[in-house]
Amino acid sequence: METRSGVRSVLSNPAVYELWSRLIGGDRSRSALVGEHVRPAPGSRVLDVGCGPGDLVRFLGDVRYVGVDRSEMYIRRARRVFGERAEFRVGDAIHLDDDLRGFDLVLGFGLVHHLADDAARSFWEEAAQALAPGGRAVTVDPTLVQGQPTIARLLISSDRGGCVRTPAEYASLATSAFGAVRQIVRGDLLRIPYTHCVIEASV
Repeated sequence: METRSGVRSVLSNPAVYELWSRLIGGDRSRSALVGEHVRPAPGSRVLDVGCGPGDLVRFLGDVRYVGVDRSEMYIRRARRVFGERAEFRVGDAIHLDDDLRGFDLVLGFGLVHHLADDAARSFWEEAAQALAPGGRAVTVDPTLVQGQPTIARLLISSDRGGCVRTPAEYASLATSAFGAVRQIVRGDLLRIPYTHCVIEASV
């Protein structure tokens, strides 16, 4: 579920999205998330679901990366900028291609809050099937928590994704397919007041 009308719709344009991300500290956020939560080993196979314009590639180091996004505009941009070092496909987060298997890491950055509950469970099931034994899935999404700054709550409430949840609700969805689920709340990833929920999951 995503808002694609009005002012928020302009973020579906890759150039506008990248400018906004840069202004609010998106690169610093990606660097922190990769270093502290993703922790890819050299040579890891990484599947990035909802990869957008592919900017996460720059922070993952020496990995074998496949990015999937339903936006043809985002995928065209990702192939143009990162196509020599990564593979990008137009695809659906809840119906991944059958050959996307054996990954060490499945990532969903800013994805799950765009999915209604049934679709989110389907994503987690697809993620579990895409992982090799011992693999992990990591997602990060805006979240609603008690005591968060009012500005953060207002910004998150205006997000394009229509399914922002509490940390417990995000974790509950992940447990539909994963046995070990850890939730981490972070309010330090962007230059603006904002609250994220990181989910780290393994079978």
